[in-house]
Amino acid sequence: MNEALALWIADRTGQVRPQSLRIYKDTIRWLGDYVGAVPLSEFRPPMLRRLLKRIEQERSSGGADHARSALNGALWIAVNEEAIESNPLLLVRTQVQKKSLPVSLNVVQVSALRRAYREREQRVARYTGSSVFVLGWTIEVMLATGLRALRNQGCR
Repeated sequence: MNEALALWIADRTGQVRPQSLRIYKDTIRWLGDYVGAVPLSEFRPPMLRRLLKRIEQERSSGGADHARSALNGALWIAVNEEAIESNPLLLVRTQVQKKSLPVSLNVVQVSALRRAYREREQRVARYTGSSVFVLGWTIEVMLATGLRALRNQGCR
């Protein structure tokens, strides 16, 4: 698998943004510890499911997503090089994460937040001679956006 991962990185070089390539290289660096010595013929859907679950538990769901991308690319390279007949990752469904509902602040919490940022702006003004409204504006925009989102969801 290490060879297939290396070929995949070589294939991606110049085809993706430098930041994406850096993430891919970092992914195959740690992914090699999990699958580097495993022969391509041993990659089957049950093994891949267990592997991705293990990575999700040991690293994160984002790590599992990155691993899935790298494995998919490496396995397609192996298919194109006729090292395996098909990509077994195609038979592994992705797990859809249940998203939690956003938490909204109550009236008392909003008042406390506004009081805190106004006090901070006053402290900053003492040192700079002028008030900086960036924090206040940012918080007000975030509060207004959250209120609109809750209203659109039918919450009041």
